[in-house]
Amino acid sequence: MIRRCLILTDIHANATALEAVFAQEDARSCDTLISLGDQINYGPEPRRVMDLLHSFSEGRESFLLLGNHEERLRRMEELTSYSWALLRWTQRQLGDFDPSLPTDVRLGPVLCTHGTPGDPYHLVGVQELSQVLDSLSEGVTHLLSGHNHVAWRVEHGGRTAFNPGSCGMLEEDRGGLAPYGILEMTEDRVLSLERRTASYDLNALEQAFVRCGSWREAPEFARVALTTMRGSEYHYTLKFMRHLRETAQALGLTPDDEASWQAADRTWRWSEPLFSRAYWKALEAHYA
Repeated sequence: MIRRCLILTDIHANATALEAVFAQEDARSCDTLISLGDQINYGPEPRRVMDLLHSFSEGRESFLLLGNHEERLRRMEELTSYSWALLRWTQRQLGDFDPSLPTDVRLGPVLCTHGTPGDPYHLVGVQELSQVLDSLSEGVTHLLSGHNHVAWRVEHGGRTAFNPGSCGMLEEDRGGLAPYGILEMTEDRVLSLERRTASYDLNALEQAFVRCGSWREAPEFARVALTTMRGSEYHYTLKFMRHLRETAQALGLTPDDEASWQAADRTWRWSEPLFSRAYWKALEAHYA
């Protein structure tokens, strides 16, 4: 029997991107859904994303994995500073969402994970993949992972590492593009594994951000997320966070202080010459 799987990763609450994938005929033809973690946070519609995933899963086998963002939901009592305002907003939108998701899932010769096996936080790079592949259990020929928002396909030692790229937050200098994978396999062999893409409307995404209101609680981080989703350089979010840390250190503050975020906002190289609260007010007026 041939299993046909839809592979998603790092949707990051971008329901506009997810709907574009689910509208594709090749995605709808799959009998199995595999989402490799980070279904939520950053984007404007975490509840909508989870509802779409559950709806698509009806009548299909489905596996939703634990990403680092879902893992943090298990210990929200620790995350009380301003830095986690967007995640706290996300948690409220999700309501009774249960973050007890599996870290890894093995389907015959295929191992699915978020970062690397057993560790959803390990941000592996292409240069490390040969070592990761060498460490896999006997019988595993393919590793499917995400976490890093760019795509790769690396073959080493008779094994393949595959990342389709972030469905909702792709960092490949192009916005409005939602990548996904199509895997065909039997119980003991991978027949084919391909990366495909679906285009989506960036204006619809911007409107979702304006409607959701997350920016009122975390204007700087919400803007970083939208900027990345609209099409940004590789690791844009990590570069902003580095700027935040450096700004906080220069001020004698910590990156958790709201004042550090405001100062980083004033000195970051935004495309629009506006501080973040003014930026969101202008976007809100544009879509009014």
